[in-house]
Amino acid sequence: MTTQEPSVVAALQGAMADDERPENQPRPVRASEFIERLYRSSNSYADRLTTEELGWVDVDLGLNDHVINLAESGHQMIVTGNPGDGKTHLIERLRPALEKVGALVLTDANELTDDYILSEWQKCNSSGRAMVLAINEWPLFVLRRHPRATDFRPLKEALRQVQHAISYNFEPVQGPEGLVRVIDLSLRNVLARTIVFDVIERLTNDRFYVGLSPADPAVMNRNIMRHPQVRERIAMLLEEVARRGHHATMRQLVGFIAFLITGGVNNDTRLATQKSYTYHYAQLAFEGGSGPLFDAIRASFDPAAVTHPRRDIDLWRGTTVAEDWIDGRPPPSIQRLPFDDRIVEYKALKRRFFFEHHDGQSLVTLMPGDERSFDKLVHDGGAGSATVVRDLLLAINRFYQPDCPDTDRERLVLWQSHRFDVKAPSTFLALHEVRHGRFDIRPPKLASWVDEWLPQEQRIIRAFALTAMDEHGDAIAHLLVDRALYLTLVEARWGLGRTSWSRSATRRVTRFVDKVHNSMSLGKTDVVDVRIRNVEKEIEDRFEIQRHPAARYRL
Repeated sequence: MTTQEPSVVAALQGAMADDERPENQPRPVRASEFIERLYRSSNSYADRLTTEELGWVDVDLGLNDHVINLAESGHQMIVTGNPGDGKTHLIERLRPALEKVGALVLTDANELTDDYILSEWQKCNSSGRAMVLAINEWPLFVLRRHPRATDFRPLKEALRQVQHAISYNFEPVQGPEGLVRVIDLSLRNVLARTIVFDVIERLTNDRFYVGLSPADPAVMNRNIMRHPQVRERIAMLLEEVARRGHHATMRQLVGFIAFLITGGVNNDTRLATQKSYTYHYAQLAFEGGSGPLFDAIRASFDPAAVTHPRRDIDLWRGTTVAEDWIDGRPPPSIQRLPFDDRIVEYKALKRRFFFEHHDGQSLVTLMPGDERSFDKLVHDGGAGSATVVRDLLLAINRFYQPDCPDTDRERLVLWQSHRFDVKAPSTFLALHEVRHGRFDIRPPKLASWVDEWLPQEQRIIRAFALTAMDEHGDAIAHLLVDRALYLTLVEARWGLGRTSWSRSATRRVTRFVDKVHNSMSLGKTDVVDVRIRNVEKEIEDRFEIQRHPAARYRL
């Protein structure tokens, strides 16, 4: 314990047994309770934390120096993103340094009126004073409705920087105008390995565990989570979640790690169940936690649901090798347990195997083939691979016609439909097709103002664009290919019912094809081949329309 932690020392020295405390004296708060409450986010809102508490959970994500440098040069910084991304936390930690260089600091736009925000912003713009504003993305866009926003160029520039932070064009996006700089924290991947390691390091600090019983599961969880292999496996688990497209906030990550340690309950509750797996970190990672990140983890990867061709039987029989486990002690046989306990105990053991056995990471490689195929598609698409174009054209064609031949990878059939309501149409009509040479793959590009602050390790490629071009090579339509769209195309290829498809992905495919059809100069001929298809009844027919000299139809 160091002398720089007076509030922790006071809390620990003031702790006393219930039978020794006067009736009117409240129980002092233990330092460990800070971790327990982080799971519920009651302590994760930066405006509710003291300066000391902010330091306990602060992780430098490489932004501090950048923000200070911009303030020193008189920039107007708009720190935006989703709730929980860490906007207020970042600015409150830097407030003393920002105010020292004369910057106006506005940390909670929700507590300020639009009129006040715009008025202060305009004053800073006129006087050349630096400004830092923390505001969620939607309220930032709402500001443009205010009368003060009329012809206020800094606001328009801020909105442009939000909308064009990522592009899929070969030409670079126009650089920032004036002194406005947007820092959109939703662009960073806080589930990156280095950040996960830092959060674990912060929350397993000695200050939170002084005075706790060695038998407390929180102490045991904390100790094992400091082991390099366990930290690596936790990072691997969260990388799998990020790879599947989940955007986690800093608040969610801190809450997740805190829950792995304490289970979100006090030490008395944990001690009452110390002989079971209930509050073991490997169990808590997949059961008991609530929130978007916990849901994403369960949907992404649970070791208990992955079958291993060799290790499962060893775990069941208790024949694993002692040296393969972190603690050097192989777990006992599951098959020797009472019948009713076997399934529950096996699930808990399989989860522990992932974190604590040297071969545990092999479970990730046994994920379904579609997931691995998507990884390869994103890699090849990010590299601009030409073969990806043909593969996607075939997949889109099979979206409309699951039984189309492999030769249909050389073209995109432009199926059209007439919609009477919001329901997916059942009948499609095709008059034209486009050769593969009019399409290319474009990986995402970050704008220059994002490149300035977003570290390489916090970037993650979750998608790329299939781009259609006109006869001059100019882009006319983009189809964003992410995991949801890929899985929808896979389900369509295998003939699964349309009710199982992602609605947003389905709309993206049909709108892309519609835009290509409406934008391209497809030429005119005297005879047009028409295909008509009912996707519900799998009925298709073809006929010709002779335009000249007179309209004639021939089946």
